[in-house]
Amino acid sequence: MLYIRCIMKSYHSIAIAILLSGLIASLASCKDEVDESDLFTFTGETAYSYLQNNEDFTDFAYILSRVKLSKRSQSTISELLSARGNYTVFAPTNEAIEHFLDSVYETKNFDLTQIPDSMAEAIAKNIFLKFSISLSSFEENCILSSFVTPSTKRATCS
Repeated sequence: MLYIRCIMKSYHSIAIAILLSGLIASLASCKDEVDESDLFTFTGETAYSYLQNNEDFTDFAYILSRVKLSKRSQSTISELLSARGNYTVFAPTNEAIEHFLDSVYETKNFDLTQIPDSMAEAIAKNIFLKFSISLSSFEENCILSSFVTPSTKRATCS
């Protein structure tokens, strides 16, 4: 009986040694070497950086920086447009925003920083399409007389 107990104890020690050796070998071999020469880094201009850097759209860029994507999100529309991707944005110029706010608030040179969040949201969320359209859908110097819809995906110009 003592002999069997000694054999079992040595098998147990051998099994533990094999398991520990396997564990050490597997940890030492788990090393990924990523070839960083093939990694892509986007360096182009995003939709938001274009608006921000173009002096005709800075007011709109400001509005986008104030408006949250949803009530459950802390991210703003400007953060979404700062990511690379394809977006169709009908961006109003600073002059158009000024004219709109002056007409809504019936005052000249209404201060953009004073608009309520609800107005900023109305401006920001009514210029995006949830579908993409090609540039060929528009004519040069087009003034929209009918809007692009998901079914037509085409603008009518006047």
